[in-house]
This record gives sequence, C-alpha cells and structure tokens, in this order.
Amino acid sequence: MDNNKITIGEVISLVDNLYPNIRTSEEKKLWLNNIDTMIYEEIICTHEGYENIEFNGYTDDTSNDTELLAPKHYGAEMYRYFLQMQIDLANAEYTRYNVSSALFQSAYENYAKAYNRANMPLQPKVEKRQSAHTRWCPNAI
Repeated sequence: MDNNKITIGEVISLVDNLYPNIRTSEEKKLWLNNIDTMIYEEIICTHEGYENIEFNGYTDDTSNDTELLAPKHYGAEMYRYFLQMQIDLANAEYTRYNVSSALFQSAYENYAKAYNRANMPLQPKVEKRQSAHTRWCPNAI
C-alpha cells in the first residue's frame, strides 16, 4: 500500500469518528465511488498519462483497503467533506450541507489545481482552419 494514498476504510473511519452518523459503509462506498468517478472524468482523464491510471469504480464488495484516487494530503480532507456533505443532504440538514459543500468545493479545487500543476493537460487536436473565403467557396484554392 502506498503511504501517499488514503483507503476507503480510512476515510469512512475518519468520518465516523469526527462526524457521528447513522449512514452505512455501503452508502459511503457509493458516495466515494461518485466522487472518484468525478475526479477520474473531470481531472485525471483531461491530462496526459490518464491511460496509466486504472479506475473501475467501487461497489459494496470493494475492499476497505482499496486506495482512493487522490493522494492523502489532499484526499483526506476532500473525501471527508464530500461524505459529510452527502450525510447532511441525506439527513435533510441543509444548513450543515451548505457548510460541508463549501468546505468540499474548496478542497476539491485545491486538489484540481495541484493536479493541473503537476500534470500536463491534454492538448486539443487542432484541425486546419479554413479561411472565410475557402469556407464559402468550396472550389477555391
């Protein structure tokens, strides 16, 4: 196991200790699947080297020892606030949800910025641009 990574079990334990709740581990795994899917699609897959990172999602059967995508120094806070936000939403505690949401958004943006600094974004494929003249005059040279 990579010391720089945080596991599903570590995040669930952290949240349960700091934010007592009645939500099941299965619910929390589903929520962690949602956030890592978002991280994979919005951050990782938009940068070079994404093909070297494997992500197939998490289910109820996924081991608590499974490492999450974000490194521990960003992930611990980001995953914690994401789970708190989901717990607050599920409990219809909207004032708490707003606070958790703001904390999560800040942590997510910090991680995204750090990832952008460390990894080269994919460059769009540039098609040969047509001039206005050739666009409207198909037989023009």
